This record gives sequence, C-alpha cells and structure tokens, in this order.
Amino acid sequence: MLARIREWNLDCGVVMLSAVEPDFDIVDMGFDAYIVKPGFREEVVETVTDVLAREMHDDSLREYLALSAKESLLRAEKSDSDLASSDEYDRLRVRLEELETQLDDPADVADDEQLQAILSNGV
Repeated sequence: MLARIREWNLDCGVVMLSAVEPDFDIVDMGFDAYIVKPGFREEVVETVTDVLAREMHDDSLREYLALSAKESLLRAEKSDSDLASSDEYDRLRVRLEELETQLDDPADVADDEQLQAILSNGV
C-alpha cells in the first residue's frame, strides 16, 4: 500500500500499523510513523494527529520529524550493538544531523518557538 501511495504521488502523511516488529529496512520506507499492532486507540489517534499536524510544515521539518520517529523506534526495538553495526542506522543518523543543521539556521526556520513546541511534544 505504501508503494501505491507514493506511486500515485499523493502528498499525505502515512502511518504504518503492522504486526511486524520494525527492522532496519524501515529507514528507507516512506512513512511518517510506525505503530506495532495491536496499536491501541489512544496511541493511534495521537500518532495520526501528530502526523496530520506536520502537514502544515515545510518538507525539511516533515522529513526530520519522520526520521526522528524512525530513530526512536529503532532505539526502542534494537540493542546498542545492533544499532552500532547497522549501515542503515548510520545513514539515518547522518541525514538527521544534516537536517538538524538546516533547521538550526534561522533563515530556514520561520518560527523557532513553533519548532521547539513541535519537538517537545514527543516526536
């Protein structure tokens, strides 16, 4: 389904709800958030609300938030040694650092207080 959404060039947020425990292949998947089933109602509603709120922001911030969610998920699911030996995780961290540099530039972020509010609400 994710491939179909991207194939149709739909510009929308995507939340994956899956019974599959996430692995490093999620780094290259084009979703904004990932929930492991059963995905209780409160978690699903909160995640969808967060992803919808991201739609009003520029692409760099949206990408940063999606990648941050993937990083958090992998850190919760994988051991430190698995993270250290993963090329995918390394690429994820490098891209996050690049985006952080862009977002730290006041010329690239119109409202730094708004960014901080988003980031503090549990990316």
